[in-house]
Amino acid sequence: MRNQSILKNAGQDDLVLARAVEAAHSLADPSPPWHEILTCGRELVGAEGATFIVFEGRRLVTFESVGNDPATERAYVDHYSSHDIMLEPERPRPGGTWLDTEDKLSSIDRHRNEYYVDFMCRYRMRQIQSLVLEEGRRSASISFQRATIRADGAALRASPRIARYAQAVQASLVRRHDRASRWLEALEGTATAFGEGVMLIDNCARVLRQCPRTAALLEESRSGLGMRKGVLWHADLRVRDALASALARLHFGTGDTRVLSLGSSGGRGGCRLELARAPEALRLGGESMVIARVKLHRHFAADPALLCASFGLTDAEARVLCALVEGQTPAAHARAQGVTINTVRRQIAVLMQKMDCNRQADLIRLALSSS
Repeated sequence: MRNQSILKNAGQDDLVLARAVEAAHSLADPSPPWHEILTCGRELVGAEGATFIVFEGRRLVTFESVGNDPATERAYVDHYSSHDIMLEPERPRPGGTWLDTEDKLSSIDRHRNEYYVDFMCRYRMRQIQSLVLEEGRRSASISFQRATIRADGAALRASPRIARYAQAVQASLVRRHDRASRWLEALEGTATAFGEGVMLIDNCARVLRQCPRTAALLEESRSGLGMRKGVLWHADLRVRDALASALARLHFGTGDTRVLSLGSSGGRGGCRLELARAPEALRLGGESMVIARVKLHRHFAADPALLCASFGLTDAEARVLCALVEGQTPAAHARAQGVTINTVRRQIAVLMQKMDCNRQADLIRLALSSS
C-alpha cells in the first residue's frame, strides 16, 4: 500500500509539472493566457498566490494575479508596488534568476522595512519568491507568495522539477523575442523599400529602436523633429505637446492611429509622422510601445477638414490657414478667393483668437503640428 501511495504521488507530481511546462510554452503566444500560466506555476511551486508584474522604470504597467484577495491586490497596485524591495538590484539580473525575500531581508532589519512590515505581514505574505523574466528598461517577473516561510527555498528552486519549469519559461521568451525581432526587421525592410523610416517608441517618446534611414529622413525634412538623448524632440513646445498628446491617446487606447504633419521652416517640405499602437506580440504586458512611421513631404499641404475638427474653424477660416501654411500672402489669398484683404485680415484675427496665437508664424507651426 505504501509503494502504491508513493507511485500515485509521483504520478500527480509529474502531471503538475507537465501542466506548468505546457502553460509556460504559451508565453510565446501573442496574448499569453496569464491566468493559466500563474495558476499552474503556483501549483508547481506550492504557493498560495502568484502574480505577473511588469515595470517600466519604477512605474507598474502590468499586474496579473491569482490566489490573492482583492484587498492585497489593490494595496500593491495603489501604493506598495513603488516600494517593492526587488526593484533595486545592484545590476540587472539575467532572465531565469530566482529572487527570494528571505535572502533580501536577511541583509536588512526586516522589522524596519516598510514593504515587509506594512505590506507583506499585514496581508499574510511572509515569503515571496520571484522568477525574473527580464530586467532593464522593462523589468518583468512571475512571483509566488507564501503565507509561511519555507526554509528550504533554495533547495526547492534548485530541484530538477523547478529547474525544468524555469527553462521552459525562458525558452518560450526567447521564441517570443525572436518572432518580435523578425516582425520588426520585416517592417523596417518594407519601410526602407518605400523610402520611409520606422521607429519603435514608448509613450514618453523614448526611441527603443529605429531603422538606419530614420535619422537621415528627419534631418532631410528640416521639420525640426529630431532626437535628443534618445528621445524624439522638437524645439517648439506646441509640437512636443501634440506628440505627447498623440502618444497618450494611443497608450490609453483612445485611438488606433494618430498623424502629425510637420512642415519645414519655410512652409515647404517637412515630414509626416504616423503613429500606431504596437501589436501585442512586441509587448510582454501592458508596457507602452508605439510604431512610428516617418514619411518625407516634398510639398506639404494642410488638410482643411482636420484643421476644422482640431480648432473649431469654419471652412473659410480653414482655407485661410491652409493658404498661410502653403506660403501664400493674405493679399494673394484674397485675390484667389475674390474677397477683400480686410476680410482675410479679420479671418486671421479670428484664427489667432481661436488658436491662442500672437503671430502668423505661430498659426502655421500649430497647424503643421496638429494636422
